[in-house]
Amino acid sequence: GSAGSEGIYESLKDKQGITGELIKSLSPSVLSKCNIIVLSHMKSISTRDYLLSYKDLLRRYVEAGGGIILTHNACGYRDLFKDAPLFPEIEKAVGKKDAFFMKKVAGVNHPVLKDLALKIKHGYSDHIQMEAGEKGKVLIIDEDNKAVVISGRYGKGKVVADRKSTR
Repeated sequence: GSAGSEGIYESLKDKQGITGELIKSLSPSVLSKCNIIVLSHMKSISTRDYLLSYKDLLRRYVEAGGGIILTHNACGYRDLFKDAPLFPEIEKAVGKKDAFFMKKVAGVNHPVLKDLALKIKHGYSDHIQMEAGEKGKVLIIDEDNKAVVISGRYGKGKVVADRKSTR
């Protein structure tokens, strides 16, 4: 598993109406079974999928109606994603910041923001700062007024980019 994958899986696996699985392939047969994918980086994905165009596979999956939550390096900060965001029309990473606070964007209504306080303290010290593309909507910003959560539609699907970083 990858950094954060097991924690996300464990926190969701017993929720009513959610069936989760840690995937090791981005093949169309695997992706077609998923409603939503949470992607942090490519460390656990099979070598075979690296040889295929992982970017094309994921973009086609979302375009056909799938959902994807990009976290960690998948927001475009490191690894294969650096300078090559998966959904540049939604977001791209612009840096990293050491800080603990972020806040909802005033006047923005989105399901991701439901039940969140206006000001949020996260339990780690660093996060990715992002910039919205032409189809991206900034939901949460940091102390520098930089985006840390962005959502958007791509084809029939949805993308959420979440700021969490790893050291």
